[in-house]
Amino acid sequence: MVKENNRRHIPAFGVSGCGKTRAVIELLSQHWGFYFNADDDDWGSGDMMTLYGTVRDYLKEIQAGTAAVDLEVNNLSARKATLLLFLSRLLVFKYCLRVPGSNETFNSARWTLLQVCPHVLFDDLFNPLFLKLPNLRHHHVLDILTIVRNVYEDAKDGLIDRGCLPKIKDDTRLLVINDEAQFLGG
Repeated sequence: MVKENNRRHIPAFGVSGCGKTRAVIELLSQHWGFYFNADDDDWGSGDMMTLYGTVRDYLKEIQAGTAAVDLEVNNLSARKATLLLFLSRLLVFKYCLRVPGSNETFNSARWTLLQVCPHVLFDDLFNPLFLKLPNLRHHHVLDILTIVRNVYEDAKDGLIDRGCLPKIKDDTRLLVINDEAQFLGG
């Protein structure tokens, strides 16, 4: 599915309980990527719910102060918060790649497990870092985007250079899975 599809987005639809989450976790175990889950009852990181709360609180604050809703400003705020969420994941990922010996011990399956069940191994590593990054939201969105791109490319180069399994090439895309995204709709 991943190798044969050059589309940017691959939606996965199905009824509750049909195995969508299991399928994407298996996919991430075999391909490098990032897993986000918006279900509040999920075992994963609380960072997606923190993102949801941050955007919701911002919108309440803005709506209380003005009569008109500025969709462009709202979208910009949500985009910045989402970029910071991804940056927090990238920073943890980059750190894991830099651990001595990680080219022999760190693989896509372990990275997936760390994202899907961080509480099993440690405390939630991702949410506390994400909570420290909102101070950056006052920067211009292009500055934040540049930081995210640079960290992404650096992490991807680290994967290529260190030969962590599964091996990737320069043109390989890392996956981003947004599971249970329907919960973000309100």
